[in-house]
Amino acid sequence: MARWATVYRRSLAVLSGWLDTERVPDPAPPVARAVADGATRLSALDASFLALERSGYAMNVGGVVVFDRNDAAPAVTRPLLRERLVARSQRLRRLRQRLYDVPMGAGRPVWDDDPAFDVDDHLTEAELPSPGGLGQIERYVAEHHSRPFDLDKPLWHCTLLNGVADGRVAVYMRFQHAFVDGLRGIALGAGIFDDPREAQQPVAEPVPTERPIRPRLGILLAEATAEEGARVMRRAWEFTLDGIDPLSTLRREQRLLTGMLGFLDSPSPHTPLNRRVGPHRRMTFRELDQPALTATRRRYKVDLPTAVLAVVAGALARLFDARGQLCPAVRTLVPLANSRGSVYGNDAAFVLVDLPTGHLAHEERVRAIAQAFATARATQLPASRALLSRWNDDGPISNALVAEVGNNDDSAGALVSFLRWPRPPPPLFGHPYRITFPTLPVGARLGLMVGVVEIGGRLAVGLASDPAIVPEAQFLVVSMGQTLTALATG
Repeated sequence: MARWATVYRRSLAVLSGWLDTERVPDPAPPVARAVADGATRLSALDASFLALERSGYAMNVGGVVVFDRNDAAPAVTRPLLRERLVARSQRLRRLRQRLYDVPMGAGRPVWDDDPAFDVDDHLTEAELPSPGGLGQIERYVAEHHSRPFDLDKPLWHCTLLNGVADGRVAVYMRFQHAFVDGLRGIALGAGIFDDPREAQQPVAEPVPTERPIRPRLGILLAEATAEEGARVMRRAWEFTLDGIDPLSTLRREQRLLTGMLGFLDSPSPHTPLNRRVGPHRRMTFRELDQPALTATRRRYKVDLPTAVLAVVAGALARLFDARGQLCPAVRTLVPLANSRGSVYGNDAAFVLVDLPTGHLAHEERVRAIAQAFATARATQLPASRALLSRWNDDGPISNALVAEVGNNDDSAGALVSFLRWPRPPPPLFGHPYRITFPTLPVGARLGLMVGVVEIGGRLAVGLASDPAIVPEAQFLVVSMGQTLTALATG
C-alpha cells in the first residue's frame, strides 16, 4: 500500500510544482491519436500492461466462448474458422497490427500494420481429452493462458477446442491486455462470429499491405517529438486565452490526489492472500444463477457491482472459515471500465474496496459493501480518472515505475472484475451462443483474480489463481454459487 501511496505522492509533488511555477494546465488531454497513416499511439495505461509483461508477468485476458450444437449447421473446423478470421482481419484492422517501439524510449509504442501478418500464426486447434467437460477446458486454458506473446506480432490468439462434451463448440480467445480490456474483448469477440448480413459475401485472402516494410524508426522518433512539441504549443496557446484560470485544473487534480492519499495511507488488511505469486496457474470456471443475481439486487436494492462483490466476499468468508482462519477483510482492486470510446485498448479506472469477510449476516455484509463501494466511487474514482488522464498526456508516472510498483506492492489481496453485455453474441456458423467464461492474468502480488460476466442472460465466473495461494479454487467457485443462492433467498 505504501508503494502506491508513493506513486500518488510523486504525482502530487509534480502537480504542486506545476502550481508553484504557474505552468499551464491541460484541461482536456487528448486520447491516443493516429500518428501516421493509421498508426496509433499506445495509451499510458496500455503501455503499463506492456511494461508488466516485459518484467516477466504475462498480462493476458480473454475468454472461452461456448456454443450449443446445431445438427443442421456445418461442423466448425479450423479451415472454416480460418476463413472467418481472414475476413474479420480486413474489417477489424487491429487484428493485423503489431507494436513498434520508439527509439530511445522517446514515446510510447505505436500500433501499425504488420507486413508479415499471417492468420495461421494466430489460430490453432486442440483436442480435449475425454469427456471434454469444464475440467478439461480449465486445464488447457491454465497451461496456455500465461504464455507470453511474441511482441513482434499482433497480440492475439484464437484456439478451436475440439472434443467438447455434448457436441458443443468452444473457442478460446486470448489477448495481451494492452490490446483490449474485458469489455472490449467481448465486443471484439462478437465481431468474429456470424453476421447474417454477410452470409452470402465471398471471403478473400488479405491483400498485400500498402506498407511493405515496418515503419522507419526515424519517422517514429520524429512523430513522438512532434507530439511533444504539439503539447507544449497547446499549453502555450492556452496560457494566452483570456478569462481562463490556468491553475484551476491542476488545483482540482491536487485536491483529488490528496483525497486518494488518505485512503492509500490507511493500513492495508493483511490476509492469507497477500503473498508473492509462484510460477503455477489454475483456471476455474462455473456458471452461476443469473436470476438469483437479479433477485439479490432487487432484495437489497443494490447495483450489479455491489451484488457481485457481496457474492465474492461471502465466498471468501466461507473459504477462510473452512480453513479455520480469521480474516475480517480483504482489500480488493476493482477496475471500472468506461463503455464508451474505441473498441481497442483499455479505458478503465481503479478503486480499492475492503470486502468484509468475517462472520456477518447477509444483509449486514451487503450493506457494508454498498457503503464501501459508494465511498470508493465518490472519493477514489475521480482521483483515479484524473491521474490516468494526466498520465496519458506526459504525466509524471513512468511505465517502469508502474511495473516496479505492480510487481512489489501487496496492498490488494484480490482483484474482482465484472461486466454485463445484454445481447448474446450471434451464432458461430449456425451454432447458437451458450456462455462465456472470462480469463484473467495473475500478477506478481495478486494470486487471485475473479472475473464475473453476464452476457445474453447467462452468468459465469472465471477464477485465475496461484494454486499455492488458493488451492481450493473449486471450493471457492462452488461457494460463490451457494452464497448467491443464500443472498437471493435471504
